[in-house]
Amino acid sequence: MNKNTKYKLFKLLNALLAMLLAASVVCVVVASTMTGVLKSQGFLEKKLQTYSAQTAQQLTDEFVKLSDKTGFSQDAYKNAFTENDTQLIFKTVAGNFQLFYSTEFSDDSDLYNCIKTRLTNYCEDNGLNYTDREISNNAALCVDTVNQIMGGSSTKIRVFGIVKSNIMIYAVVAPIILAIACIVALDLLNYGRHRKYNYIGLGFSTAGFVLASSGVFIRLQNYSSQYSFCDNKIYSAAVSDCFSFFVNICIALGVAFAVVGVVILAANLAYYTKKERRIKAVHEENSQLRSEYMEQISNKPKDNSSNGSDKGKLTLSNK
Repeated sequence: MNKNTKYKLFKLLNALLAMLLAASVVCVVVASTMTGVLKSQGFLEKKLQTYSAQTAQQLTDEFVKLSDKTGFSQDAYKNAFTENDTQLIFKTVAGNFQLFYSTEFSDDSDLYNCIKTRLTNYCEDNGLNYTDREISNNAALCVDTVNQIMGGSSTKIRVFGIVKSNIMIYAVVAPIILAIACIVALDLLNYGRHRKYNYIGLGFSTAGFVLASSGVFIRLQNYSSQYSFCDNKIYSAAVSDCFSFFVNICIALGVAFAVVGVVILAANLAYYTKKERRIKAVHEENSQLRSEYMEQISNKPKDNSSNGSDKGKLTLSNK
């Protein structure tokens, strides 16, 4: 194997380590960011709360339809299930997402008893004469209406189950170890010289470019909002908002890693440029000194004692 082939293999190995470093960084960023966003029940609950007004309007419309059908008071239905109850259910739904549970309220005895009590109190306070059986039937219909709008949906989304498991821990820890190993390998392969930073910077900038460009592409294509995560449109929209936030973080971190990588490459280029100038200056100085030395030698007066007569020269006699 000649020297040129060895050099090509050396560069190829360095490039492969740089790409492996980039893949490790991408994996760490994606896994850790997704875990941080989707594992936070409070964050998902906050996203759900943004749809409170929309949900309340849907419930009001359904209660109007139910009232027209049963003849029961619309206000009684509205009083039986308020906006505060909507927020409490959102909290339950967020917990169901985190726990990988389904959301179903049709058989929820607590919700039924609460609505029945409120309907009974409303009828008593407003002088409405309904039997206990009629109130019970209307309470059951009210629960079914609430379940139609806010339940009856599978909130067992696979990605939440993955985030909850130990898979994401391995998906973060293993790439971190691999990234450290790549940096150490680059250092050893380059004997600790500055050229290793070329490949480290290449790895970081590549990872940043992949993260940022992929995130921008997803945002432009609007994949997160078009994808249906579950049957309930409101819950699907809230989860979509979480994923949009996740994509935005990936874009920001991608830009940050790209900038860090470019800075490392620029700093390394500046180092080698400065080093090359310094070496060139030393060479020029040495060349100038050599020229001056040769000029001094050439201008030195010659010794003419050996030229001319043989006066004073020792001669041997045959005597």
